Amino acid sequence: MKWYTYALWLIALALPANAQVFDDESLFLAALTNSTIIDTSNFIGNTTFGISPAVAGADFFGPDAEVRSDDLILNGSGFHGLSTPHVGLNFSPAVNAVGVTSNPVDGGRIQLYSGPNGTGTLLSETDFGGTNSFQFTGVITTSDIGSVVFTCDFNQDLACGLRDPMFGTASALVDSDGDGVDDSVDNCLLAPNPSQVDSDSDSFGNACDADFNNDGITNFLDLVLLSPAFLSTDPVFDLNADGVVNFLDIALFSGLFLTAPGPGATG
Repeated sequence: MKWYTYALWLIALALPANAQVFDDESLFLAALTNSTIIDTSNFIGNTTFGISPAVAGADFFGPDAEVRSDDLILNGSGFHGLSTPHVGLNFSPAVNAVGVTSNPVDGGRIQLYSGPNGTGTLLSETDFGGTNSFQFTGVITTSDIGSVVFTCDFNQDLACGLRDPMFGTASALVDSDGDGVDDSVDNCLLAPNPSQVDSDSDSFGNACDADFNNDGITNFLDLVLLSPAFLSTDPVFDLNADGVVNFLDIALFSGLFLTAPGPGATG
């Protein structure tokens, strides 16, 4: 299993079944019925406390952080929980969607809470970033979000960069298989597959696609193809995307036997 597939799997595990993570800002914003973007480039030279009066529906909390010339909210002091710099936002009224962009080095973490100032129930937590480019992550949840804590500093220099925090509301998620992926984009509607792995790139996730010869039906011809791949790491035959073809995949194959592949199939 490639590293980015594993990373997406870890992100999905960090999210409850009633939340969905986005790494594409345009798709995230398209899912919202209303949104507010705090464009940090408009506040260069200000601090987070100075920004708050200009933002309807949200107030910063935590240590006061400055917006530098690279239009990032930088925060080199003050910690939340673990020894990690952070910036927080309280929402009034509550929202159900939050996103932010992290710079390439620092990476980040989004923690969503039911109460103000990072209190109450931890609704969702996911890591992102640390790539060679600016990295966006947004989360939509059916729970009301009272506050968010953005932490960063994956390179452990006690400073971090965050760009353009955003928040809003979205219509309710529909997630028939409870894997944290909305039905509108889920490549297996009835087979939980939070990683959305699709090894043969046919738009059907591995978890609902055992039609290895692509003839439209899962049958003995596909079993013939599966057999020599047993105990291999061939991703096409790894139906549960755990990195190895084994008895767990045989069990899934059995559940898909004599069915057509596709989002409606279930193992």
